[in-house]
Amino acid sequence: MHLSIGQVYAFSTFNLPLTRVIGITHSAPADWDLREIGWVFSIAIAILGLSAAVFGRWVERVGPRKSMFTAALCFGGGFIVSAFGIHLHQLWLLYLGYGVLGGCGARHRLHFAGLDSDQMVP
Repeated sequence: MHLSIGQVYAFSTFNLPLTRVIGITHSAPADWDLREIGWVFSIAIAILGLSAAVFGRWVERVGPRKSMFTAALCFGGGFIVSAFGIHLHQLWLLYLGYGVLGGCGARHRLHFAGLDSDQMVP
């Protein structure tokens, strides 16, 4: 779980490959530019923060099992939606999948990772 939390922050690894989806060795005119790709990370981090405010009490009320299951659905579903977005070359699907769903899923995982760490330190 702790290793997967950093995945959101490693998005820059995908920047260059995503600017070469159509033109594999170099960017083609129809490829996305870095400015468009950069919004994916920004949306994910914004949703991560917003979902903390919106779902914080729910996460505390339902406990780690339901919350982590929801996080896995959001994060895994976000990857699937993002993969379709890349395959269909639809940037809005990448924003929705990795940005919105992935950001929401990352927040739920992050919440319980913080609680685990707080409980281990006296």
